[in-house]
Amino acid sequence: RATIPSLSNNATLTILADGKSDGEEVAELMLQSSLRESLGRVLSQDVVISGPVSTELGLYIPLSNPKNTRAVGQARLSKSDVRITALGLDFEQAQGVIAFDNETLSVDGLNASLLNQGVRIDLNGMQTSSAYELDIGIQGSWQVNSVIGQYAPNLNSYVNGDADWELDLDVSL
Repeated sequence: RATIPSLSNNATLTILADGKSDGEEVAELMLQSSLRESLGRVLSQDVVISGPVSTELGLYIPLSNPKNTRAVGQARLSKSDVRITALGLDFEQAQGVIAFDNETLSVDGLNASLLNQGVRIDLNGMQTSSAYELDIGIQGSWQVNSVIGQYAPNLNSYVNGDADWELDLDVSL
């Protein structure tokens, strides 16, 4: 749906759209927009989403200054995979909402699997003058034997039980 509420000097074209796609197509759309150097780059290279995504998008385009276009919306992940390339982290079966306002990203309580164990992810990202900054929080309650068995099976007889853990990362991309 597209509207221009009033034809005046400060008229704004508003485009509201809902759609279903996959993560790669959403990244490609952002690469074709005025956000190609920030959100487009991040979604195509740094925080790569594969799998189903349903989106709600609002574009607000000032007709007298289209360079000030604002893209606001959210992408709902449903059993999608998310890769944070710089860290080599692969989250599988991610479910939750990624909100964006131009180049600013936010995630609150995305549920996913990391190393075959459940995690909760919170993320905030924004473009600064020198880099795209990500603040990532990850929490989990893992079965220790499952993780040790994958990476150091000879230590499995020394550990048992669950471990609650939390990780906070600040990353410049």
